Amino acid sequence: MEKQALRSLYKDLRHSLSQQEFDLRQQQVFQGLTSFLRAHSRIKNIHSFISIARFREIRIEEFWTSDFQFIVPRTDFAKRSMSHYYVNENLVLVKSAYGISEPKQGDLASVEDLDLVLVPLLAYDHNKMRVGYGKGFYDGFIAQLPPTCITLGLSLFPPQKNAIQGIEPHDRALDFVLSPSGLI
Repeated sequence: MEKQALRSLYKDLRHSLSQQEFDLRQQQVFQGLTSFLRAHSRIKNIHSFISIARFREIRIEEFWTSDFQFIVPRTDFAKRSMSHYYVNENLVLVKSAYGISEPKQGDLASVEDLDLVLVPLLAYDHNKMRVGYGKGFYDGFIAQLPPTCITLGLSLFPPQKNAIQGIEPHDRALDFVLSPSGLI
């Protein structure tokens, strides 16, 4: 299936989940993430998206713990890039023009400091290729990561049975994807 069709399908699937089913799937992802972090004990600095409620994304902020240093992005739509900020007492979040909570000010982080990047996605396949919202922010970001940094997509759904159609040269495969059905 083509990326645009998958975007539409998975947006609808997210919204069709009952609150109970959404909460159960999210809890299963959190349990899998806890196991993943135990197995990768070197991870200290975690880059995390900030969930967008209207898109029914996994509410990853509920997982944030003081056991790790979390880092969050701010997008620059004009440059199609992201900057990164530590989640600490200096971080000030505001709603962007797109209604997304983002850092207004805080302590900048370098991509060189990242051990793990939690990647939002709508759909993915067994090759760990993902479909996001189509702006390319994460593909550009992933291309800048040091080779020691792990990318982990988080999904409420299992992978597509067939490879995603329309993969472009700038699209980047993830290292792992975690869903309620497990880790691939």
